[in-house]
Amino acid sequence: METEQVFSILLSGILNSSNWFTKQSTDNILKWRTFRKSITENHISAVAEAWAKCPVIDSYLEFDDNRFWPDPWTLISDGIYCDSARALGIYYTLYYTSYPFRDTMTIEVYRDRKKHEYLNLVRCEGGLYTLNYEEGQVVNNLTISSSAELINRINHKNLPI
Repeated sequence: METEQVFSILLSGILNSSNWFTKQSTDNILKWRTFRKSITENHISAVAEAWAKCPVIDSYLEFDDNRFWPDPWTLISDGIYCDSARALGIYYTLYYTSYPFRDTMTIEVYRDRKKHEYLNLVRCEGGLYTLNYEEGQVVNNLTISSSAELINRINHKNLPI
Protein backbone atom coordinates (compact mmCIF):
# COMPACT_ATOMS: atom_id res chain seq x y z
CA MET A 1 0.00 0.00 0.00
CA GLU A 2 2.79 2.43 0.93
CA THR A 3 4.65 1.70 -2.32
CA GLU A 4 1.52 2.56 -4.33
CA GLN A 5 1.22 5.91 -2.57
CA VAL A 6 4.87 6.78 -3.25
CA PHE A 7 4.48 5.81 -6.90
CA SER A 8 1.29 7.88 -7.16
CA ILE A 9 3.04 10.93 -5.66
CA LEU A 10 6.04 10.53 -8.01
CA LEU A 11 3.80 10.12 -11.06
CA SER A 12 1.80 13.17 -10.05
CA GLY A 13 5.02 15.22 -9.76
CA ILE A 14 6.21 14.13 -13.19
CA LEU A 15 2.88 14.95 -14.82
CA ASN A 16 2.72 18.36 -13.14
CA SER A 17 6.27 19.24 -14.20
CA SER A 18 5.46 18.47 -17.82
CA ASN A 19 2.16 20.39 -17.89
CA TRP A 20 3.06 23.95 -18.74
CA PHE A 21 -0.51 24.74 -19.81
CA THR A 22 -1.84 25.30 -16.29
CA LYS A 23 -1.96 29.11 -16.16
CA GLN A 24 -0.10 32.27 -17.15
CA SER A 25 3.15 31.99 -15.28
CA THR A 26 6.90 32.10 -15.51
CA ASP A 27 6.75 28.65 -13.88
CA ASN A 28 5.49 27.40 -17.23
CA ILE A 29 8.90 28.10 -18.74
CA LEU A 30 10.62 25.95 -16.12
CA LYS A 31 8.13 23.12 -16.63
CA TRP A 32 8.54 23.39 -20.40
CA ARG A 33 12.34 23.24 -20.00
CA THR A 34 12.06 20.14 -17.80
CA PHE A 35 9.89 18.47 -20.40
CA ARG A 36 12.23 19.34 -23.30
CA LYS A 37 15.26 18.03 -21.44
CA SER A 38 13.43 14.78 -20.63
CA ILE A 39 13.07 13.88 -24.32
CA THR A 40 15.90 11.65 -25.46
CA GLU A 41 14.16 9.59 -28.15
CA ASN A 42 10.93 9.55 -30.16
CA HIS A 43 11.03 13.33 -30.17
CA ILE A 44 8.12 14.01 -32.48
CA SER A 45 5.79 11.50 -30.80
CA ALA A 46 6.56 12.85 -27.33
CA VAL A 47 6.00 16.44 -28.42
CA ALA A 48 2.78 15.63 -30.31
CA GLU A 49 1.35 13.84 -27.27
CA ALA A 50 2.32 16.64 -24.89
CA TRP A 51 0.79 19.40 -27.01
CA ALA A 52 -2.47 17.45 -27.32
CA LYS A 53 -3.13 18.61 -23.73
CA CYS A 54 -2.96 22.26 -24.77
CA PRO A 55 -6.17 24.25 -24.29
CA VAL A 56 -6.95 26.05 -27.55
CA ILE A 57 -8.92 29.25 -28.11
CA ASP A 58 -10.35 30.38 -31.46
CA SER A 59 -7.99 33.19 -32.35
CA TYR A 60 -4.71 34.55 -30.99
CA LEU A 61 -1.95 34.69 -33.61
CA GLU A 62 -2.32 35.87 -37.17
CA PHE A 63 -1.79 32.64 -39.08
CA ASP A 64 -0.79 34.39 -42.29
CA ASP A 65 1.62 36.94 -40.80
CA ASN A 66 4.36 35.58 -38.56
CA ARG A 67 6.17 38.93 -38.14
CA PHE A 68 4.52 39.44 -34.76
CA TRP A 69 4.65 35.88 -33.47
CA PRO A 70 6.15 35.64 -29.98
CA ASP A 71 9.49 34.14 -29.08
CA PRO A 72 9.32 30.75 -27.32
CA TRP A 73 9.57 32.13 -23.79
CA THR A 74 6.79 34.68 -24.31
CA LEU A 75 4.54 32.07 -25.94
CA ILE A 76 4.97 29.62 -23.08
CA SER A 77 4.80 32.15 -20.23
CA ASP A 78 1.68 33.84 -21.68
CA GLY A 79 -0.05 30.48 -22.01
CA ILE A 80 -2.47 31.57 -24.75
CA TYR A 81 -2.85 29.11 -27.61
CA CYS A 82 -4.88 29.05 -30.79
CA ASP A 83 -4.22 26.39 -33.42
CA SER A 84 -1.43 28.52 -34.94
CA ALA A 85 0.13 29.08 -31.51
CA ARG A 86 -0.03 25.35 -30.80
CA ALA A 87 1.83 24.65 -34.08
CA LEU A 88 4.37 27.29 -33.07
CA GLY A 89 4.71 25.71 -29.62
CA ILE A 90 5.25 22.29 -31.17
CA TYR A 91 7.89 23.78 -33.46
CA TYR A 92 9.69 25.60 -30.61
CA THR A 93 9.57 22.53 -28.38
CA LEU A 94 11.17 20.32 -31.02
CA TYR A 95 13.66 23.00 -31.94
CA TYR A 96 14.93 23.24 -28.36
CA THR A 97 15.35 19.50 -27.85
CA SER A 98 18.06 17.27 -29.24
CA TYR A 99 15.88 16.50 -32.28
CA PRO A 100 18.43 15.94 -35.06
CA PHE A 101 16.26 17.36 -37.88
CA ARG A 102 15.31 20.64 -36.23
CA ASP A 103 16.84 22.84 -38.92
CA THR A 104 14.71 21.23 -41.64
CA MET A 105 11.33 21.67 -39.90
CA THR A 106 8.71 24.04 -41.25
CA ILE A 107 5.36 25.37 -40.19
CA GLU A 108 3.00 25.30 -43.15
CA VAL A 109 -0.31 27.13 -43.07
CA TYR A 110 -2.98 26.03 -45.54
CA ARG A 111 -6.40 27.46 -46.30
CA ASP A 112 -8.87 24.82 -47.39
CA ARG A 113 -11.67 26.73 -49.09
CA LYS A 114 -13.77 23.62 -49.65
CA LYS A 115 -13.80 22.61 -45.97
CA HIS A 116 -13.68 26.23 -44.70
CA GLU A 117 -10.73 25.56 -42.42
CA TYR A 118 -7.10 26.42 -41.86
CA LEU A 119 -4.39 23.85 -41.29
CA ASN A 120 -1.38 24.85 -39.18
CA LEU A 121 1.02 21.99 -39.70
CA VAL A 122 4.50 21.28 -38.42
CA ARG A 123 6.32 19.35 -41.10
CA CYS A 124 9.36 17.31 -40.11
CA GLU A 125 12.05 15.51 -42.06
CA GLY A 126 11.12 16.94 -45.44
CA GLY A 127 7.39 16.45 -44.92
CA LEU A 128 7.71 12.77 -44.08
CA TYR A 129 6.08 13.44 -40.68
CA THR A 130 3.40 15.98 -39.84
CA LEU A 131 2.23 17.23 -36.47
CA ASN A 132 -0.85 19.27 -35.53
CA TYR A 133 -3.01 17.62 -38.18
CA GLU A 134 -4.52 15.00 -35.89
CA GLU A 135 -4.35 16.04 -32.26
CA GLY A 136 -1.56 14.23 -30.43
CA GLN A 137 -0.62 12.11 -33.44
CA VAL A 138 2.30 11.94 -35.83
CA VAL A 139 0.98 11.59 -39.37
CA ASN A 140 3.24 9.87 -41.86
CA ASN A 141 3.34 11.15 -45.47
CA LEU A 142 0.35 13.49 -45.22
CA THR A 143 -1.11 14.46 -48.58
CA ILE A 144 -2.79 17.84 -48.47
CA SER A 145 -6.15 18.12 -50.20
CA SER A 146 -6.06 19.79 -53.60
CA SER A 147 -8.65 22.27 -52.30
CA ALA A 148 -6.12 23.55 -49.74
CA GLU A 149 -3.70 26.27 -50.76
CA LEU A 150 -0.42 27.00 -49.01
CA ILE A 151 -0.53 30.55 -47.66
CA ASN A 152 2.53 30.61 -45.41
CA ARG A 153 5.68 28.55 -44.84
CA ILE A 154 7.87 29.39 -41.86
CA ASN A 155 11.19 27.97 -40.67
CA HIS A 156 13.76 28.86 -38.02
CA LYS A 157 15.08 31.71 -40.16
CA ASN A 158 11.67 33.46 -39.97
CA LEU A 159 11.17 33.05 -36.21
CA PRO A 160 12.58 34.80 -33.14
CA ILE A 161 14.72 31.84 -32.10
